[in-house]
Amino acid sequence: MYKLKEGKNNYQLIDCSTSIDLHTGEYVPSARSRIGGSYDKPDFGHLVKFIYEFDDISMLLPTQEPGVDSPYEDFVFHPEHEEIEYVISGSGTMFYPDGSTFDVKAGTCMYHAPGQPHRLCNHNPDPLNLLVVHSVKLSQVARRRFEEGKKYAKKGGHKLVYCPDAPSREAPGFSGDAPDKGHYVSTIFEGEKACCIYVVMKPGNSSPMVDFVSHPEVKELVYIVEGHGIGIYPDKAYNLRPGLAAYHAPEQPAKFWNNTTDEDLRLLVFYSTAKPGNVLRTHKKAVGFEVI
Repeated sequence: MYKLKEGKNNYQLIDCSTSIDLHTGEYVPSARSRIGGSYDKPDFGHLVKFIYEFDDISMLLPTQEPGVDSPYEDFVFHPEHEEIEYVISGSGTMFYPDGSTFDVKAGTCMYHAPGQPHRLCNHNPDPLNLLVVHSVKLSQVARRRFEEGKKYAKKGGHKLVYCPDAPSREAPGFSGDAPDKGHYVSTIFEGEKACCIYVVMKPGNSSPMVDFVSHPEVKELVYIVEGHGIGIYPDKAYNLRPGLAAYHAPEQPAKFWNNTTDEDLRLLVFYSTAKPGNVLRTHKKAVGFEVI
């Protein structure tokens, strides 16, 4: 139990495969469309499902079928908005006009600054499933063509990290408290308006260890990458599993608990701010707590 601001919770927990909001039990219609990468026609074999769309942060799930390039030809760039991509499953190759190429696989996260041309190819027998976050409404993300062979002078517009290998540290507790034992955080990208962290919660760990936590002034999007656990909110508790995506509004109390004995709970977390250091953790004390 917790006394909520205006008496309301403001969170969602979406099953990305069915578009069901587990909080309300209702179907949340998501846009599913072909990506227009050839600029005069859609890219067949390349579908996109919208999950969350807010003014300052959005999440979508693209799927590239085997043999599909995105875009079909040349490179694509978003002139005004940054992009973070994460490979959920499958593999592919990312190409840039500076001549660099990178093989990507499940666990690989990529950052593209505004204006950075890129091209992702799936020349493998399995679908390539991605999670993509933009720091703006999806309807405002423009796609522009950059011709292959054309020189691109700007440097440092792309980064790539394999999340399981990223340096990690114990997550901070509340102000004045010890760190959360068994809760490890890797800073993956610090962008211009959004940032990304990779979280590993060991068996028995809860974040926070007591009561609830909230983040004032920023929105939080969470994607369950691996493992299982329980997501606890002031009104309900839910079984966590891969493929669920959570939205927490500013000040929304929440608690994730890895109640398993033999597996890590791995999360990909995005905030509507440039740096994880801008994200405050505020203590929301529970009046009573019991999960059976």
